[in-house]
Amino acid sequence: MKENLKHLVELGKIPAPSHQEGRRAEFCRDWLILQGAKDVEIDRANNVICRIHCEHPEGLVAFMAHTDIVFPDQDTLQMRLEGRKLYAPGIGDDTANLVNLLMAAKYLLKYEPDLKMGFLIIANSCEEGLGNLEGSKEIFRVYGDRIKVSYSFDCYLSQCISTAVGSYRYKITAKTAGGHSWKKFGCPNAIQVLCALVEKLYQLKVPEEPKTTYNVGYFNGGTTVNAIAQEASMLFEFRSVSQKCLQDMDLKLREITEDFSGAFSIDMELLGIRPGNGAVDLNELEKFTRQSIKIIKEFYHGELNLEAASTDSNIPLSRGICANTIGTVAGDGAHTREEWIDLDSLPAGMKIALSLMLYYTELAD
Repeated sequence: MKENLKHLVELGKIPAPSHQEGRRAEFCRDWLILQGAKDVEIDRANNVICRIHCEHPEGLVAFMAHTDIVFPDQDTLQMRLEGRKLYAPGIGDDTANLVNLLMAAKYLLKYEPDLKMGFLIIANSCEEGLGNLEGSKEIFRVYGDRIKVSYSFDCYLSQCISTAVGSYRYKITAKTAGGHSWKKFGCPNAIQVLCALVEKLYQLKVPEEPKTTYNVGYFNGGTTVNAIAQEASMLFEFRSVSQKCLQDMDLKLREITEDFSGAFSIDMELLGIRPGNGAVDLNELEKFTRQSIKIIKEFYHGELNLEAASTDSNIPLSRGICANTIGTVAGDGAHTREEWIDLDSLPAGMKIALSLMLYYTELAD
């Protein structure tokens, strides 16, 4: 427990915005080497990959936890301890899960049990926001279908995710000629154009089942109070557990924007796609998830949350590979600067992570 807490504090203070995880990646790589890892590297996507017997004829099992957090900070992250609660930005999502991944990997490296498959231990980049799952995408681009099953340690204890929430994310920009607010009054205003577009988008009807949503999450534009805005932009996303619904929403978005015409232009920039479930064998996925649940229940006795979510498991699931995202720490406040974890939950979480790994060793027989 002391070692877990030491690494949690060290890692938890290192800033790691998406696409800028280098310092955390170096920490994880160097630590794994100290534990005896013989084949570990940081790849071009800033993923730390520790390979263990990857020549195994039965293929590979991947165990992942992401290094990035949602905050843009470049300076040391602030942390405080209140009783048994540790507060810090990103401390649960995903720092504590990352620590549990590393500590479980340490056991494998130290005791070297016989493996039924090759192992990939991965501290991956770019899970959050506009990271667009680039770290996970790179892993599956390189290793492809050699990975037979995949686990991501993320979220909180009780969560076991096997259904991917996919998303499309756009930056939409309106541009006009602009002008002086008095002299050119009545000329198109980029902010007004976008506001009208938002109103139109929020009239879209989406199915309740499968659940499909949309959101304008950011809006920016104009220069000053007495100038007609020449340019304004917004970030828009839609989500669904259905790939067909995502494609339908994409078509509707394009139809709506194309209908907007006048003395202005509207440009759309695709910022990222998170795919939903692909052609995964549902019977195999259910069997795979039941085994995960069985292991989780050995160490966590609360009610399980099996709701769909958007995580690194989207990528293997989209490729038809069985995957679960599993939480290994108790806490709350994800994506806020007041996120906290319960330090007393770390041992149970590490046991879950290690037990999932040991299921693929001869020790499980």
